[in-house]
Amino acid sequence: ADAAWGLAQLSDVRERVGGAAIRGPIDLSDFEDEDEDEASDEALALDEPTEVSDHAPTRPILVARTENQHPPQRAGTPIPASWRRPGDAFVPRHLFGVGLNLFGIRPPPYVGRIAERDLLWQSLREVYDTGVGRAVILRGAQGMGRSRLGSWFCQRADEVGAVRVFTARHHASGEAENGLVPMVARYLRCEGLDHESTYKRLSHAFPPGDLLDEAIEPFAQLLSPSDSADSIWSHRFQYARERYNLVRRLLEREATGHSTDDWEAVVVVWLDDAHLGSDTLDFCRFLLETQTADPVPVLLLISAEESTLSSAIPAPTRRALEAIEDHPRCQTVDLAPLPEDEQVTLVRALLGMDGELAERVAARTAGSPAFAVQLVGEWVEQGLLRSGSEGFQLAEGAAVALPADVMREWGERVERFLVTFQAPEATALELAAVLGNRLRLDEWRLACQEAGIPASNRIVQRLSAENLADHDTGLDTLVFRRTLLRDALLERARAAGRLRQHHQAAVAMLEQASGIQHGIAERMGRHLLMSGHAVPALGKLLEGARERYLRGEKTAARRLLEYRERALRRLDLPERDALWGLGWVERANLDLESGRLREVEPLLEKTDILAQKYGWAHVSTRVRLVQGRFLHRTGQLARSVEVLKAAVADAIEQEESTIEARSRVQMAIAQTRLGQYEAATTQLNMARDQFVAVRDPHGLADCDWQRGRIALSEERLDEAQQLIIAALDRYSEVEARGGIAECTNGLGDVARRSNRLEHAEAHYRDAMKLLDAVGHSAATIPRLNLGVVLVGRDKSVAARRLIEPLLRNQDIRDRPALAAAAHLVLLAAVAKAGDWAAWDHHVGRAGALLAATGIVDRDNAFLAKMAAENAVQGGEVDRARSAFGLAWQQLDGLGDLQGVAEVEDRVRTLA
Repeated sequence: ADAAWGLAQLSDVRERVGGAAIRGPIDLSDFEDEDEDEASDEALALDEPTEVSDHAPTRPILVARTENQHPPQRAGTPIPASWRRPGDAFVPRHLFGVGLNLFGIRPPPYVGRIAERDLLWQSLREVYDTGVGRAVILRGAQGMGRSRLGSWFCQRADEVGAVRVFTARHHASGEAENGLVPMVARYLRCEGLDHESTYKRLSHAFPPGDLLDEAIEPFAQLLSPSDSADSIWSHRFQYARERYNLVRRLLEREATGHSTDDWEAVVVVWLDDAHLGSDTLDFCRFLLETQTADPVPVLLLISAEESTLSSAIPAPTRRALEAIEDHPRCQTVDLAPLPEDEQVTLVRALLGMDGELAERVAARTAGSPAFAVQLVGEWVEQGLLRSGSEGFQLAEGAAVALPADVMREWGERVERFLVTFQAPEATALELAAVLGNRLRLDEWRLACQEAGIPASNRIVQRLSAENLADHDTGLDTLVFRRTLLRDALLERARAAGRLRQHHQAAVAMLEQASGIQHGIAERMGRHLLMSGHAVPALGKLLEGARERYLRGEKTAARRLLEYRERALRRLDLPERDALWGLGWVERANLDLESGRLREVEPLLEKTDILAQKYGWAHVSTRVRLVQGRFLHRTGQLARSVEVLKAAVADAIEQEESTIEARSRVQMAIAQTRLGQYEAATTQLNMARDQFVAVRDPHGLADCDWQRGRIALSEERLDEAQQLIIAALDRYSEVEARGGIAECTNGLGDVARRSNRLEHAEAHYRDAMKLLDAVGHSAATIPRLNLGVVLVGRDKSVAARRLIEPLLRNQDIRDRPALAAAAHLVLLAAVAKAGDWAAWDHHVGRAGALLAATGIVDRDNAFLAKMAAENAVQGGEVDRARSAFGLAWQQLDGLGDLQGVAEVEDRVRTLA
């Protein structure tokens, strides 16, 4: 029927996309203007992606649009105006004369939710028309049909041939098959493959000429990290944004087409129970925030349980949901219980009859479509219904009871399912539920062997036959289709006192697999914790958190640290036990790396007080190291140096050479910002000797990079370039993307100081791309440096457009050193434009920040002098003197007597 309808629409499609309605690419040179002051942003509508692939259908990349013009027609299959099929509204239909065994196979009819379906379809068409991504949150209580509505929408959109669908599932246990990476693995058909097999599969999926042909290795590392203990895979994805950017590129590929004969489509990303996936929510925020600058035609369909938007969920997850909901490109659809008439219609469609029973079921299920479908399915399974001339009817003499709630109903259903199996087989199914929503059957068999119970293939076949689980014989996996089924099995084991034993069997199984696959430590930690073995769980959970952190999954790492604290509470350890402090330091370090500065200080203060009270010497040393980094990050450089000196002394006393070396590097960084180059070099040399002794290539790279920065500050440009290149090589060996990007930025500094501005700009742009890709905390630094180059090349308007948005960023406001630099770049730019009101603001803010922090930097002096000269050219001599004063303070702090004298001589000429 859909195909016939589609053919009937061909004439309309030809009218819509034929002839002049299809626009070719617009030459970007048509919009270039050498005089930036006369360029008008309002003349351009950046509603279309800014890049066109050779493999994508021809379409506009930058469109000049007047107010009355409609958006250009997109290439690819058009999306109908409505999701409705031609014909009448929904009428319950039945397959007369068929057996009841088809009930579990034939999907239940979709009834009601007309307004919600209209809104979803409108959002899909809006993404199709504009090429800009949007999000829709489906919010409702359990059983309100969030998953059913999302699945229906994806199926209907797929039927019209204009979308590609990605699906991510989530579960409260946070298992490995949940979230973004398994979603990508399923889409690319890489589930269950080892690293080598994944690479081969991706080589076929991304052939030469494909948009992602150069990204095969990163995707292979994302989907199946190398199993070798010596592998460098853990350095691949240190930052969440790097993973998000890779997934985004795949979505863009699927949207724009990836071969010359492919078509363009909207990508629908269906995120079921996303409130249970904090990393997924962070990805949604990332994708929405990139739409203005670099849009992708993606519709994020996000399912969130209503109660999880309250204070019951962790604050970071709640904040992520609220941020998505508040985004201008997001709409929220609240799913209330079905109205009584629609619920009765659904029940009648399921039962195939009118009368009192349908009314009773509709009333008892209280507008919950999921409950109604499950209840009728149970009656079918129990033989309480028969197929009659009018559809399903109650069998003669059948008495039905309506259970009190859904969980009780599923508990009863599990017991009826297990009635034909032996007790050991039922226990084996409980063990399968313990292993996860998606389990490898080879692991299940091994766990059953450890538990001394049979792993029944018969029960697997029965689950698949009754549509309760999906059994993939090729991958040898089993996926529970109903979360409530698994929950009921876990509750059954808990009630019988077997749950801890099942978790112990899982631990024994994983011990045999340890070292074979990544993620083992986290899984072992979880099972150890649930089995009551809290002490050994502590180390495994820390190891798992570290693995998550290295992959850039900071939220997941934080969740594992919370599990670790749960283990400590279960042990009922006294407050004086140092195990508490070690976890708090790790959490503070994670918060610092994640930019949660307001959470770092109170946690460190609490840990330090208890460390002093109970004599936690090793904890105290680590507290000082993180405190020193925090003080540096917040511009308190002198205090940072003093705290790090104490950390070094403590580490020496405790013979912790790695902590000592890291503390020395952090101290040198702060001393460099204070202009204390000789002291910083001494610390770096000592740290370097220690890193050589422990064979730490990343530490050696840090030392070379910081020594290069010092040489750059002292205008020893050749030496600086050699040291930065050496650091770049070491960072490349360990694939430390953040370090690679920072060194690239450093090479830009060398080029700028050498007056090779074009080379400097290229380096800065490369560094921006790298740091943006990994979400590094230093991502703003190359932007600031690029702003310096633009001002130096008389591109003041471009500099303001680049730098002004940075000052609205909370990360910049929390880092006074960067904020001061941003104000100085803008000071030079506004002077060029003669915007003296803006000048007064920026000179005041820059002066206050520099005075409060004591930061000295040669670039600050350079910018202040540039701003002063621009003010002189604008006839504002008094304002120029204030900028020369900032330059003098910076040069004096650096001990640059010649520079100080030059500024003084220049000021005298203004008199």
